[in-house]
Amino acid sequence: MTAALIDALIDIRSVTKSYVSGSVETPVLFGVDLRVERGDFIAVMGQSGSGKSTLMNILGCLDQATGGDYLLDGADTRAHAPATGRDPESHHRLRVPEF
Repeated sequence: MTAALIDALIDIRSVTKSYVSGSVETPVLFGVDLRVERGDFIAVMGQSGSGKSTLMNILGCLDQATGGDYLLDGADTRAHAPATGRDPESHHRLRVPEF
């Protein structure tokens, strides 16, 4: 990896999210890309129902994306998610000292 890729605190690539209710799938995020460098401040803005809360839940590791990649301080968040059957305590290893 290059130094530029390692420096990103948040790096999401082609993130999608869909909710399923019965046989109906409702997509809410469509291939979102976002890169936040250390020290950056960002604002997430949009109309009601545009997926802001869904994106923030994914960024806060409260929910997982349906597709795409999310690296938090270089660590793949899927590898630390309790749903993977791995040690639930490993999720705490994603904490970033800057927060």
